[in-house]
Amino acid sequence: MEAEFHSKSSDSRDEQRRRFFFLLVVRAAVVTALLGSTLYFNIHSGHKGLTLTRVLLYALAAAVFVLTLVYGIWIKKIRGPLGFHLQFQVIFDVIVASLLVYITGGIESPFTFFYALPIIQTAVFFPRRAAVLTAGLGCLLLGGLYVLENQGFLPVDLEGRLSPVPGALRVSYLLAFNYSVFFAIAWLAGSLADQLRQTGRELQQTEREVESLVALNRDIVQSLRSGLIALDENNRIALLNPVAETILGVYAQQCDGKDVGEVFSEMKQFLGDMDTSSGRNLESKTVPMRMEVEHKRQDGSVLPVGLTMSPLTSTDGKAIGTLVHMQDLTEIKAMEKEKKLSDRMAAVGTMAAVMAHELRNPLASMSGASQMLKDVAGLSDADKKLMDIIMRETSRLDDLLSDFLKYARPKDPKMKKGDLRDTVAETLHSFEQRSGCSGLQIESELDPCMAFFDSDHITQVLMNLLVNAEQATDGCGKIFVRSYKKVDENHRHWSVVDVSDDGPGIPPELGERIMEPFVTTRERGTGLGLAIVVQIVEAHSGVLEVQGLEKGGSLFRVMLPGVSS
Repeated sequence: MEAEFHSKSSDSRDEQRRRFFFLLVVRAAVVTALLGSTLYFNIHSGHKGLTLTRVLLYALAAAVFVLTLVYGIWIKKIRGPLGFHLQFQVIFDVIVASLLVYITGGIESPFTFFYALPIIQTAVFFPRRAAVLTAGLGCLLLGGLYVLENQGFLPVDLEGRLSPVPGALRVSYLLAFNYSVFFAIAWLAGSLADQLRQTGRELQQTEREVESLVALNRDIVQSLRSGLIALDENNRIALLNPVAETILGVYAQQCDGKDVGEVFSEMKQFLGDMDTSSGRNLESKTVPMRMEVEHKRQDGSVLPVGLTMSPLTSTDGKAIGTLVHMQDLTEIKAMEKEKKLSDRMAAVGTMAAVMAHELRNPLASMSGASQMLKDVAGLSDADKKLMDIIMRETSRLDDLLSDFLKYARPKDPKMKKGDLRDTVAETLHSFEQRSGCSGLQIESELDPCMAFFDSDHITQVLMNLLVNAEQATDGCGKIFVRSYKKVDENHRHWSVVDVSDDGPGIPPELGERIMEPFVTTRERGTGLGLAIVVQIVEAHSGVLEVQGLEKGGSLFRVMLPGVSS
């Protein structure tokens, strides 16, 4: 039986504590009723004075009251499991029932039904088998009491009167009757309690599933990348997710229950007289399902917002409101604008490339004619100087046209896996062999860094950056080139080449514009060198960064996606 009492209950500790307290209250009420009925019977039957039976009955009631009071105070301080205390209460109640039966007439006592109380109590707190074992304990004590009385070991009448000892047949009948009642109560109470616990578990599981479903729906709504507004049948706001808060520039708490026109006035003209209770307008599309509006927020800013409206229906298909999906179109509009500009620039670039190609032929003729005129005998020094100017400017225009054609008609890179360090070293060697570099101090620190790239294109990038560094230092400064591998905060691997100089740096007013076409710091510069560099790096899915150095000078950083060696 002890092992059965230790069976794990499905009830929570708080629920067990609540039921335990209810048990104490019921016990106190039953004992109070018993004591009150006894006093009432004694007063109205004319029996006066204290007899041994009454003293024992009052003592038993007092013991029950004291134990109930002690546990009623102590139960709030119990922190551990209640199993032992519940077992003690069950055994105590079975003993109390046995003493009550003996005090009130033994085998003929009308209070044998008190055994049912601990049996039902066990069924409430423990599995059905424990209730059956409690019924068995009651049968054992009741049977022992009857046997002791029948054998004369216990007096049948505590008042000293001689009473006939019940016969064996009478005792057998009473025992059989009470045993069947006890076990029937145990079985029925245990079955009902088990069914109640199973129902409670299913109810708790259902509640958990409902809570999980509600939490999932809430998380889905809160995690949407687009704004969501739910309107009731009167166009009042019932739900507003965080993205919608950001787009509208309001807080959901401020909008709950408000008419949507007060918060989002641009929707008023579209909702108008829409009968959301029937959803006719949306279903018949008399109101546009998709639209774009310019929303003016409380801070004065204006956002382009895309809206999609659909009827909100209940499980029976009845329309009960409206769902409004919204999206901030700022980035999309910017991309559309950039695309249109890019298309126009592409058209202009194509036309300009054709013009540049056509201009190169007369430039070549002019250059050749100037060279022939210069070689004619008898030219004065002034004429020769003019011819030199024509040839120099013709050469500059030809270089400008060459750069322009490279920018307007870029070639697709032929990507191959290789070590950037080798390309950087070869480019540095070629640059150092050029005339005019004798006053430069070139230093390098090259680490291996693998990447997929077009060697010719990257050589052109590096040569442009080195020429810019040379011109920034007036041909007599310091240039430092470094290649290395890098991992950024998003765990992406890069192969990096830094080209820095100690020149005057980039003017603050130019900033990022230094990489735009036709922006230059040199009087006779074309402004296409860095633009071509950016174009080539972007074609390699790379990044070009420009930084000003604290001690003066500039740093250009070419970052290409790295690969493992």
